[in-house]
Amino acid sequence: MRQAARRLFGYSESAALHFIAAPTLSDSETRAVVRDAVERGEYVLIYFQEKLGGELGISKTSVSPEFSFDWTLVEVLGVDPELSLGRFGILELQTMDFHGSYKHAVNLIRAELSSNPDEFHHFLSTTEGRSSLSEKMETPNLSNVFKRTFYQMVYKFQLAGHSNCAGGGFAVPRSVWTSWARHLANPRLLEQADGTFVLSHGEDNDALPEGNSWIFVFELDKSNYSRDNGTPNAIKPWRVIKTDAETLIQMALRDSPAQALADGSPIFSVTERARQKIRRLWPDVFPGRRRRTQEGQTLF
Repeated sequence: MRQAARRLFGYSESAALHFIAAPTLSDSETRAVVRDAVERGEYVLIYFQEKLGGELGISKTSVSPEFSFDWTLVEVLGVDPELSLGRFGILELQTMDFHGSYKHAVNLIRAELSSNPDEFHHFLSTTEGRSSLSEKMETPNLSNVFKRTFYQMVYKFQLAGHSNCAGGGFAVPRSVWTSWARHLANPRLLEQADGTFVLSHGEDNDALPEGNSWIFVFELDKSNYSRDNGTPNAIKPWRVIKTDAETLIQMALRDSPAQALADGSPIFSVTERARQKIRRLWPDVFPGRRRRTQEGQTLF
């Protein structure tokens, strides 16, 4: 989160940054930290999230929908004699969707916590506990991840272009990014001198996307994982990708379908699949395979 914030607001890695959850402002010690940091000219970001101060967002109008932001980061420029706020940043977090419902897993875990709270942590590390966490959960819903994400991602990247907004970012695990690739015509990532990447589109590979919109791809660092000590895997960045709304629209809505239909095979596959299903329902109208002729052809 801190790395994403520095990227959106343009803070250097060496600059002092105070990253503060909004609810902690009710504490006198936190207030003192904010005052002292502002006086020293250090950066202060207050962040809001559903369970940390509540989500922020834009209100609906007659021509635009209502949107909430997963994380909203707001600069504090001053506190004396009154609060002065600067730019805000938008950061979304999209995890993987799965077929099935979390209800069954939640019920099992809640029951275990209620009946045996002292040993609950140990229970989660057992085979039975890990099994409970995935009760009646099925495979990842790869297509749904992109369908649910794409519209709001493009919309919010457009919002990030406003002068009051420092930038917008989407944080996704590597598995989600991999599932997105086909929807974006399997784009190339062009590495930049600073270690970031650009979502490549077209032949002009030197052209950088406009605005300040980023996709932050992260993965789990399992190098120090131990089932015995209960230490969770650390989250580490994998790719930091600069893009913009127009590039995503072009890739998802123009490039991908154009390439998919280039040889016609997806269209032909629809007819063939329909034929196979109808054959099972109404076999009489499909003559069976006959023996090969002397010429080696197969007649249907």
